Amino acid sequence: MHFVVLSYPRTGSTVIQRLINADSNSMCVGEKPMVINHLYDFYASIEDAMLVIPSLFPEIPLDDDKNPVYRADHVDMGLLKHMLREVFEEVVLARGNTPNIGWKENFISPFADGDIADKQIKFIHDLFPGIRFILNLRDPVETAKSPIWRVRDSAVEEIQIRRQWMVDRYEAGFFGNDALLLNYDEWSQDGNVIIAALQSFGFSINNNDAQRILGERLTHLSNI
Repeated sequence: MHFVVLSYPRTGSTVIQRLINADSNSMCVGEKPMVINHLYDFYASIEDAMLVIPSLFPEIPLDDDKNPVYRADHVDMGLLKHMLREVFEEVVLARGNTPNIGWKENFISPFADGDIADKQIKFIHDLFPGIRFILNLRDPVETAKSPIWRVRDSAVEEIQIRRQWMVDRYEAGFFGNDALLLNYDEWSQDGNVIIAALQSFGFSINNNDAQRILGERLTHLSNI
């Protein structure tokens, strides 16, 4: 199984990461800032170029080396996507023999451009057909109080847009029919909520291990 924990900073996503890693058959690696964003941009730029290239020098065939973009139409987009998948899975995620592998993704945001965010999610689906999404939300006002958000202008607005985008796309089935929607404001008050949800998603998490993780206080990024 491939999965993504999709959230935004300061929502408890690292706790979810650690809970998943309590399952010996599963591994959720930490954030890989902007990797998917850049891979999508790379793939999309070539895809866009394939549409434009034939019209650049219409009087010269693309298989004629007098053409400055000679053989540019020979890019195998299917092979390229396959290789990007392999690089991401074997190098970025370093999967090894782990049956269930996924990552925490906090860097896909519709705040600047919702259309691009949609395309990045579709790109993930294309790379890993059948991938499953775990969506994690938190109240925008409470989230914006954290140090990492206080330095940003319009933090509450940005968080609200990201949160609503996730909810709307979840309800529309954009993340898949078996996506899981979590709410930090609920599970932080009752750990049994998230334990049961992750177990129902397919993770084998011992209740005692989960309660221990939930009882720990994470202090990373406390000054950011």
